[in-house]
Amino acid sequence: MRIGSRLIINAVMMSLFSVLITSMAIGWVAYTQGQKSLKAKTQDQLISIRDIKKSEIEHYFMDSRNELSALASDQMVVDAMLNFKNAFKDYKEEFNKTKPITYNMAVIQQYMKEFSNAFHIKNGNNDALEGKILFNLSRESSFALQYNYILQNKNPIGSKDILDYVDDGTRYSQYHKKYHSAFRNFVKKLDYYDIFLVDAESGDVVYTVSKEADFTTSLQNGAFANTGLGKVFKAAVTETEIGMTAISDFSAYSPSYNGEAAFIAAPIYNGDQKIGVLIFQLSIDRINQIMTHDGHWQKIGLGKTGETYLVGHDYRLRSMSRFFIENPTEYIHLMKDIGLPEDVIHQMEMKKTSIGLQPVTTKGTQQAIETRQGGFGVFEDYRKIPVLSAFSPLSIPGLDWAIMSEIDASEAFDSVHSLAIKIMLLTAIVIFVMVFISILLGVKLSWKISKPMERISKVIKFISKDRDLTKRLIVSSDDELGDIAKAINDLFESLQKTFEETISSTVQVDEIAIELEELSHLLKKHSGNTLESDRDKIELEIEKATQLGKKGEELKGLSTKLKGLAEQFQILEAHSEETSEW
Repeated sequence: MRIGSRLIINAVMMSLFSVLITSMAIGWVAYTQGQKSLKAKTQDQLISIRDIKKSEIEHYFMDSRNELSALASDQMVVDAMLNFKNAFKDYKEEFNKTKPITYNMAVIQQYMKEFSNAFHIKNGNNDALEGKILFNLSRESSFALQYNYILQNKNPIGSKDILDYVDDGTRYSQYHKKYHSAFRNFVKKLDYYDIFLVDAESGDVVYTVSKEADFTTSLQNGAFANTGLGKVFKAAVTETEIGMTAISDFSAYSPSYNGEAAFIAAPIYNGDQKIGVLIFQLSIDRINQIMTHDGHWQKIGLGKTGETYLVGHDYRLRSMSRFFIENPTEYIHLMKDIGLPEDVIHQMEMKKTSIGLQPVTTKGTQQAIETRQGGFGVFEDYRKIPVLSAFSPLSIPGLDWAIMSEIDASEAFDSVHSLAIKIMLLTAIVIFVMVFISILLGVKLSWKISKPMERISKVIKFISKDRDLTKRLIVSSDDELGDIAKAINDLFESLQKTFEETISSTVQVDEIAIELEELSHLLKKHSGNTLESDRDKIELEIEKATQLGKKGEELKGLSTKLKGLAEQFQILEAHSEETSEW
C-alpha cells in the first residue's frame, strides 16, 4: 500500500478513535447525570403531589368526623332521633288506624325485579337477592315502612330519596316530611352517599336518606349486622366518650348493589342518655375525585402515565386506577396478561371498577402498610411495569391505608433517552465531519510527504537505469526530506568522485604496463651490454614500476570503497523500490 494511502487511513482512524472515545465519555456522563437529575426532579414532584393528596384525603376524613360529631350533637338531629325512634315502633298500628295495610305482591315483585336487574348489571349474578335479605319480611312493622317508602315509591331505584312524604296519617310520615329535606340537602352539599339514624337499643335503622334495602333493618341481628354498617354501629354504641367516632373500611355492600361502601358513626346523646347512632355512608366518588384530580393528571404534572391512588390494609385499591378509567378494555387485557384471577377480572368488568378488586402488593405498599414508613423507590407497580414511586402511610384513625404517587419510569426518563439519541446523532455528524477533514488533511499531508519521496525514487531509478552519476536531487525544503535529499546527493557525489579516480588510476596503470612491456623488450635486447643511456631509461622504468605498485594499492583501496558504495546504492535502490510501492 502506498504511503499516501496509509497516511490518509491513519489520519481517519486516529480522528475516528478520538471522536468516538470523547463522544462516548461525554455521552455517558451526560446520560448518567441527566438520569440522576431527572430522577431527583421527578422524586421531588411525586413527593409533592403525594403530600398534597395525602393532606386532602386526611382532611376529608377529618372533616367527615368533625361534621359527623357536630351533626350528632345538633339539637335538630337529637330531636329527629327521638321522634323517628318512637314513631318507628308505632308505625304499623298508626297506619292501620287510618287505613288497614294491604300489600300488593305485584308491587313487591316489580321492585325486586328492578333491583335484581340493577344488581345483575353491576355484578353479573343474583347473589343476596332473596326477599329475606332485601326486606324485613318477618317484621311486619319494618316491612310496612319499606313497602310505603321504597316499594310504592314511584321514583326509580337510586332516586328514592326524592320522596318527602307519604300521606298515611302516621307520625313517622309527619316527621319524615319535617326532617327529610334537611338531611337530603346535607348529603348533597357535603357529598356523602347516605345518612342513617339508628336506635341505640334495638339497632333498628329508623331513618335513611337514600331509602335502600338497609332502611328499617336491624344492625344487631338483621341481614346487614355483620357489614361495615353494622360494625360501626356496634363500635359507636359501646363508645362511652361523647364526640368519639368509629369508622369502617370500604368493602362490598349489597344494599348498594355490592358497591364499595365505608361508614363512619357517632353516638347521639340526649343529655347524658345515649339514644341513637348517626352514621354517614362515605362517597367513594368523592375520594376518587380527590385521587384522580378530576381526570386532569397531565395538568398537575403526572404526564401520560402518572397517577395517585390509595391502597388498603388488604393490599387492594381504595381508589380508581387511572389506566382503568382511561381505557378499561386495555386494562382488562393487561390484567389477563399478568395472570390476575379470572373471577377478579370478571368482577372488574361487571362493576366497572378496580376499587376493592385490584391487588397492589409492591415494595412501596408493603413498606408503607407494614412498617408505617414513607419513602421513594423504583420498582414494578401492580401492572408489572417499572415506575418511580413516592409512597406514605395515611394518618386516618381506624384505617390502615397507604397513598402512592407514581409515574412510569419510561416516561420519567424519556428526556434522557431523547438526549442519548441526540448525542448519538451529534456524534454521527461530528464523525462525518471529522472523517471529511481527516481525509483532506491526510491527502495534504500525503502530498507533502509522498511527492518528495516519489521524486527521490524517480532520481534513484534513473541513476540505477542509466548509470548517470551526475544526476542530483532538488532540495526544496529544510525538513527531514530535505536532509535525505542532501545525504543522497552527497552519496552520489562521493560515488562519482570514486568512479572518476578509479578510471584515472586505471588509465595510468595501463600506460605504465605498456612502458614496462617496452622495458622488458629492451632488457632482452641488451642483456649483458647495458649502455649508460639505457641504464637511465631502466631506472626510470623501475620508478614507474614502483608507481604502478602504488597505483595497485590505490586501486585496491578504491575497490573496497566501491564495494561499500555499491552496497549503499543497493540499499538505496531497494528503498527506492519500496517508495515506488507507497
